[in-house]
Formats: sequence, C-alpha cells, structure tokens
Amino acid sequence: MENTRQDYLSAFKENFYVLTEDDVEKLPIQKAFRSNHFALIVCTKGEFVFQHNLIPLSVKKGQACIILHNSLNLIEHISEDFSFHCLAFTLPFLEQLAISLSTDDIFKLFNSTTQLHYELTENEAADLHAEMSLLRKKTISLGDRSDPWDPIKYLILTIFSDFGIIFGKYNQISQNTNFTRREVIVSDFLKLLMTHFTRQRSVTFYANLLFITPRYLSQVTKEVTNKTAGEIIDEYVIREAKILLESPQQNVSMVTFSLGFSDQSFFGKFFKRHTGLSPSSYRSKSKIPHSQPF
Repeated sequence: MENTRQDYLSAFKENFYVLTEDDVEKLPIQKAFRSNHFALIVCTKGEFVFQHNLIPLSVKKGQACIILHNSLNLIEHISEDFSFHCLAFTLPFLEQLAISLSTDDIFKLFNSTTQLHYELTENEAADLHAEMSLLRKKTISLGDRSDPWDPIKYLILTIFSDFGIIFGKYNQISQNTNFTRREVIVSDFLKLLMTHFTRQRSVTFYANLLFITPRYLSQVTKEVTNKTAGEIIDEYVIREAKILLESPQQNVSMVTFSLGFSDQSFFGKFFKRHTGLSPSSYRSKSKIPHSQPF
C-alpha cells in the first residue's frame, strides 16, 4: 500500500492529486512555503491551524478552506487526531481536462481574497468527504493514465459545483455583512503588499496607495492584527526570504536581487536582525528539504 501511495503521488504531484489522513505526516510544521497549486481542504476530524498570506485561519471538523495558488502559507499546528481531504490542482491540469475557470461562479471561487474559510452543513461535509474519497480511489486506479479520464473529470466538476454552491451561500451572507473601515483597510493593504513587497518595503508607499497617512495605517493594522504595518511588511519579506534560501536553485546573491535589496550586505543585516542568523547560516541549517503539500 505504501508503494502504491508513493507511485500515485509521484505520478500526479506536478498538476493534480488528492491528499488524505494518510498524508498528514507530509505537512510541514512551522515552515513557510508558497503554494504551487490551488487547494480545497475539508477537515473531517481534529484541527488544522495555519496562516494564509499572513491571515490566521483555523479549520476544524465540518469546515473547509481554500488555498490560493502562489499564496504564502505557514502551518502552525496540526492536532494529533487531524484528518482531512485535500484536492490540489493547477490551472494547466484543468485546461487539460477542458475545465474552464472563466465561468463566473468558479472564477469568483478561486479569486476570493477574503472568504477562504467555510462552515459546512452535515450534508455538505458528507458529500464532499464521499466525493473526495472516491476521487482519490479513482486516481490511484488510473495508473498509467491510459484509462478514460471522464470519471475523474465528472467528479472534479461535482466537487467544484458543491464548493460553488457553498461559496455562493457565503457570498450572499458577506454582501449583507458590514465590515469595519479598519478591516477593509487591512485587507486592501495585504493585497497591495502581496503585489509590491519585492520592491517596496516602505509604509509610506502603501499608505499613499490607500490615501491615508503612514501613521494611521500602522495604527489600524495594530488594532486589527496586533502588528504595525512595518512589522507586517518585514514578516512577509522574511518569510519569502526563507523560502528562497531553502531552495537549492537560489544562492544568497540571487535572493538579494529577487527581494529588491540594493546589495547583499544590506539584505544580510536585515535578515539577521529579524532571525538572528545570517542568510548563509540559515541556508546551511535548512538544507534538509521539507515536503510541500500543495
């Protein structure tokens, strides 16, 4: 069974796979990573605590969440009894199956930057559990991919349809929910940060884009997240730096350039101030690769 699971993961990992409780040990704890896939996660037991683009999320039994492609993630805690189903996929894989994300509902589902967490009814949780379990079995039995893809395609469409209905329900609720001005500012700030952090680390830059003062931006982020805007910017840059430094394809010079630092010395001082280690020391300590679940 172990060899079957390994063969299955190696065959599908690049573009599509389904993870279950058998794969919990593959989830890296306290290791930041950028997602290479979109992922739909349904928790069937226990609790999964993580940060998605610096936003703290907790998924418990009967709940689901969406991981966006290229998002910055950090798994903080997994309970001993945690059990889940995770459907991870890339856009090229969906195109291969002739599934388009250009339709309105599905496009909104995988471009949501606010609603990523969902409470499921018993029927919704049971349906998704059954569908994802069957999808896992179908993909394992697919083997060399010479068999017809139709059953897998229809199952994926069914799962998307179910999630679309759930998303629509929550979207309707959110339209009737009054978010505070401060929450909107923080959300907009994080969206801007994800776009500009490799070139802009100044609070003033983001405050100007939001048409507020730097002082007010930091005041608002402190109230909402318990961190100032500058602390959030630095944390985002450091997490990205760690991910790049752990990559065997990147050296310190390349990481310095990728993150927009003027020179390697400046980057080294910045990194050491926040981590206590030089980039080279961190890179040496992090040579043991960790698995990336999605």
